[in-house]
Amino acid sequence: MRRLVITALCALPAITFAQEKAFVIKGKIGKLNAPVKAYLDKRENGVSTLDSVVLKNGTFQFKGTVKAPVLAMMVLDHTGEGMGAQGMMNMDRHLLYRNPATSV
Repeated sequence: MRRLVITALCALPAITFAQEKAFVIKGKIGKLNAPVKAYLDKRENGVSTLDSVVLKNGTFQFKGTVKAPVLAMMVLDHTGEGMGAQGMMNMDRHLLYRNPATSV
């Protein structure tokens, strides 16, 4: 019984680390409206995920889950044509680490 308790206590950090946790990124950039879009590109476990939102009165919000801190890139597309249409060199970009424990 004692071994079972010790094994369970040792496994607890691994179990809680593997759980997905929610995050929220909120922002405001001037008074920008459609067709302006913000993109959030994150890579987790070798899988890239792209999320987008149309700005309304300059505000945007991304919600999601991550298992661990991940490097993400937020991109602002002023034309709303998409990241492939005009190339990322013509867009505003910002790198950030997405941590499941906090909201930005």
